[in-house]
Amino acid sequence: MRTETYLTVAGSILTVEARHSSYIRSKLAQSPFPKPFDTPLDFKQVYSLAAQFITAFPSGSSGLPADPFTPFPAITIEPSRYNYTAGGSPVTFSGAFTNAKAAGLVADANTPVYAVFFSGLDIYYVKARITSTNKDYKIDQIPAGAVGQVYVVLSTADGVNGNKVRDENTISGVGVLEVQPKSYPSVFSG
Repeated sequence: MRTETYLTVAGSILTVEARHSSYIRSKLAQSPFPKPFDTPLDFKQVYSLAAQFITAFPSGSSGLPADPFTPFPAITIEPSRYNYTAGGSPVTFSGAFTNAKAAGLVADANTPVYAVFFSGLDIYYVKARITSTNKDYKIDQIPAGAVGQVYVVLSTADGVNGNKVRDENTISGVGVLEVQPKSYPSVFSG
């Protein structure tokens, strides 16, 4: 069979899944479609998100090793008792400095690290600092344009002069945050 045969069917399934996602997000009191475009992730970013659910690869005739891919080091986002809000909320990445240093991904506390937020087709770089416990990275504010389902990695890239986030400079990730615009009504009070 030809691949073109399935193109129309695949396209129609995609739009149905998008509607399902919008309905679910609306029922959860989240913006049904916060950005006009979804966030395209590269293979290693997607694999890093899925790796926690993969227990083993089939061995045998494929000739692949037991795990043919290496995910990024895991990122742990410290829970917040309030909704994450664009342009306002701080984020702490628990144990990220300790883990990056132990893995040899940063030399020391003087290595600049950035939280890189992927929101729709937009990418935002925010310089992170090491907390007083010397184990976590933290930012004081999520970028104002990062809304909806936002992906975040920690990287040594700053986004300036072609120094873009890549697999080679990612030290931790991928994390997922649900970020509400500042004007969106809060679901929780606290």
